[in-house]
Amino acid sequence: MKAAVIRFYGVVALSALADMALLIGLIWAALRVTGSPLLLGTLLGVSALIPFSIRRNFPALDSTRLSVRRVVLLRGGVYGGLLLIALAGLLQTLAGFVVAAVLVGVLNYMTTSAYEAANTKQVLAGLLDSQRSARWMQTAFQLGAFSGAFLGGLVLDRASLDVLVYAVAGLALLTAGVAAVLPADRQPPAPVVRSDASAAPDGLGDMGGRGVTLLCLALGMIGFHIGAFNTLIPLVYQRLHGWSSADFGLASGIAGVGAFLAAILPWPRGRVLLWAGLLVVGDYLLAFSPLPWVSMGICLLIGFGINTLRIDLRQQMIEAATTTEQANRLAATSSVYFIFLQSAAPLGVGLLCSEYAFGPGAAPHVFVGVGGLLLGAVLLTRMHRPRAVLAQ
Repeated sequence: MKAAVIRFYGVVALSALADMALLIGLIWAALRVTGSPLLLGTLLGVSALIPFSIRRNFPALDSTRLSVRRVVLLRGGVYGGLLLIALAGLLQTLAGFVVAAVLVGVLNYMTTSAYEAANTKQVLAGLLDSQRSARWMQTAFQLGAFSGAFLGGLVLDRASLDVLVYAVAGLALLTAGVAAVLPADRQPPAPVVRSDASAAPDGLGDMGGRGVTLLCLALGMIGFHIGAFNTLIPLVYQRLHGWSSADFGLASGIAGVGAFLAAILPWPRGRVLLWAGLLVVGDYLLAFSPLPWVSMGICLLIGFGINTLRIDLRQQMIEAATTTEQANRLAATSSVYFIFLQSAAPLGVGLLCSEYAFGPGAAPHVFVGVGGLLLGAVLLTRMHRPRAVLAQ
């Protein structure tokens, strides 16, 4: 594998580590301070909804056209701002907390869409095939994510949110500093354009647009599940069981280990319905088990199932693009679905579990219901297999 490709996946892993560590800290601290699942859901929803709105209303700010080097430098600037907020003591105020959450949401969207587009362009340039590209991307992301989740929960349990911000900001600034002194990115070779026949097999061309839309919806429902996990599991652990932030960080980390195993083990494609069904079972055990070791241990299955689904669906998305422009559009479109549904999940499930609806005790039932919705979305993609790119 070329050095540039290895560096790219290394950057993905470091970015995921910093973002996940900070996200875990913000979620746990927000629920601990407010004590309200609705306020937590609103905060998480707004932090993801703002970048979605920016993408819809200001298409010129499309981050998929940024090079990886520029994304890393941008991340360094944003984390520098978060460091200043923490040093000024503003994380102890509601306004500072909201600003930090919004900055993390914007950064997460821009990073995700830019890295997904860059990953697809590597396939178009002939540097990797679609299967290896999807697996290496998820391997790098999950390696960083489960490390960040575990470290974020541990630091917050032993220290404070400010200390956590200092640590992740230092990592982001160090990465940006290295990127600043390295030579600018080289333009990749001209993409190898696949023929229309390979992009849209016989009998599927007419439903290509619908198939890709359903694929984006299924990927978005994975984001919905992640958003529900980040909102409901802290509620279950903190309010219903009285467990610690380290327990939540460990559960998230174990889920990341499962996702990592899904990325590196050679599982055959096409069994997404099986994994979606097992995911519902795992959601039930996670949400309802009163035993910490069972609840946290089942996260291995949940992480494995989620990432198996995501890799399979992402590989189909990569194969749907035949040009760099289509890769940009598909990466941006799938990111919009993912971010929008990930932002809608905290708002929706937070409302259902608030005192205005069913109360915190409903959190386990709602979480299992979210798994059922994801299963339904995956079933739709199997009924209408996406092969062609979105209609121009």
